[in-house]
Amino acid sequence: MSTDTRTTAGDGTRFGALWAGVLLGPVASLVGLEVGYVLVERACATGQALPLHLTFAGCLLVALAAGALGWREWRGWGSRLASDQGGPEGRSRFLALLGMLSGGIFALTVLAMWSAAFFYHPCQ
Repeated sequence: MSTDTRTTAGDGTRFGALWAGVLLGPVASLVGLEVGYVLVERACATGQALPLHLTFAGCLLVALAAGALGWREWRGWGSRLASDQGGPEGRSRFLALLGMLSGGIFALTVLAMWSAAFFYHPCQ
């Protein structure tokens, strides 16, 4: 016996876009943190911090793109706040709003991590 795992929705819900908007911001922040830790040793040894800055710039763009994706989905569902009604429309508005907020918060998180690369020498 097998189970069909494909998710189909006849109401126009784009689950991939909604979940990408919610999850890309935190993933970008974590990737920036981990890759930053790896690159700071190399930046200290060579004195070249450009790869570190490029990593944080890329992660910032991904987090902003996640927020933009949430905004696009939110606009697609009518640009109103999620209501208590439930169903596909309420669920999609909630996830879209969560994607916008998540993208914004984690973009600020990446900026905060990136600011350390500007104010401190990699060997400190």
